[in-house]
Amino acid sequence: MRRIKLFTVQLAKWRLVRELGIHLLDITAKSGNPAFSPLYGDLNAYKHRGMDWEEYERRYRLHMRETQRDQAEEWAKLVELPENTALACYCPKGAKCHRFIFREILTEYLGRHDVEAVDGREIDGYVDNNNSELQEHVS
Repeated sequence: MRRIKLFTVQLAKWRLVRELGIHLLDITAKSGNPAFSPLYGDLNAYKHRGMDWEEYERRYRLHMRETQRDQAEEWAKLVELPENTALACYCPKGAKCHRFIFREILTEYLGRHDVEAVDGREIDGYVDNNNSELQEHVS
């Protein structure tokens, strides 16, 4: 069975992800693939108009079920993700964020397609020990 390690990361750390040699999958409403991104109206309602987290999560999960059906070709490509992939959006570390919901949904999806998803946790920095070796630092 193929394995993919799924990290999460704030999109602002894209350079670090690249330096670590990890594939970045942008799932933001602004610039990401719409098949995996929240609806902009839902995101705006959650961030600025008082939608609570539970409703936002419910709507995002529903949207992901719809895109799995309506954009099946985009979802099928996920089975071929590189061995190390980071799911990225703009939310800062520690915030409630759809990237964690998407990781759960993607893990289930990949499992149905004979791919094991392993939790790589959140990428939040790196340690450059004097040998100039880049080491991932996850929390």
